Amino acid sequence: MKIRFSGRLRPATLGLLSAPSDKQSKSDRGRMRLVMFVVLTPLFFLVLRVQLASGQQQEARIPNSASPFYQPEPPTRDGGAIEIVQRAISSLGATNSLTAVQDCVLSGVSESDSNPDLREEFTWTTAGAEFRFEVNSAKGAGFFVSGHGTPANVHDGKVTRINYHVAKANLPYYLPGLVLSRELANPNFSVKYEGASTVGGRQAAHVHLGDASDKLASLVTPQEWYFDLSSGLPLRVEFRIPPNENAAAFIKGTYDFSDFRSVSGMLTPFQIAYTRERMRPRVITFNSVLFNAGISPSIFDAPQEAGQ
Repeated sequence: MKIRFSGRLRPATLGLLSAPSDKQSKSDRGRMRLVMFVVLTPLFFLVLRVQLASGQQQEARIPNSASPFYQPEPPTRDGGAIEIVQRAISSLGATNSLTAVQDCVLSGVSESDSNPDLREEFTWTTAGAEFRFEVNSAKGAGFFVSGHGTPANVHDGKVTRINYHVAKANLPYYLPGLVLSRELANPNFSVKYEGASTVGGRQAAHVHLGDASDKLASLVTPQEWYFDLSSGLPLRVEFRIPPNENAAAFIKGTYDFSDFRSVSGMLTPFQIAYTRERMRPRVITFNSVLFNAGISPSIFDAPQEAGQ
């Protein structure tokens, strides 16, 4: 293929990084500098933008409390909001739950009215920050385990390692008295009144809770709670569900509580309407709730393959 050059453009001009010859005129040198400036300056800023974006994206995927991109926010402890949460904890009979509850085992079913084939039988076990969620359905059997900080998902014998932020986001919202007691006792958690609201035709108080003391916590712990003004009980909680790939790409999940029953003196919702983005609504029904079952810590171990 032949390349033709017009009389106004010399071949030497295309070699932008080559040194000019002694025979070139001052105007040629000036023209070359101008071309280099015009071509290289946008390229420089493009590379800079890509590097900054890459750094910020990496920061979102692997949050770090020491990151220069994140400045911790001091918690907001609203006195009025604290009173609302304290009333809810008292109404639930969970005032002493932090010391009284060592572990919990819940079993039941999760169903979708739109598709009976999505029915799942489950057993959820939790103790402190550790958990194990076992599920059996028409699609197979599996479990998701916290792994003492190294979470893993197992489905039909196949082990998949899960990033820590997914486990940190899996708080036991299905035990609202326990969660609220923990978070109210944590000085890093903000407790802020957001105003009056209505949930299922009931007047409610909206309270925000969340930990912004580090990047990861700021992404996965924010919650919106709605408390019945009449009974003080929680009606709804909205929380964040991050995918395994990126903690910042979370979607919203919602639990609507009903059918509260006393278990060892603490009111527990035996039915939860569960909704989340891009998923059919489900109804979670507990058949059994047992506190202080004496769970061995080894039940929360991740399969060995997850660490390889």
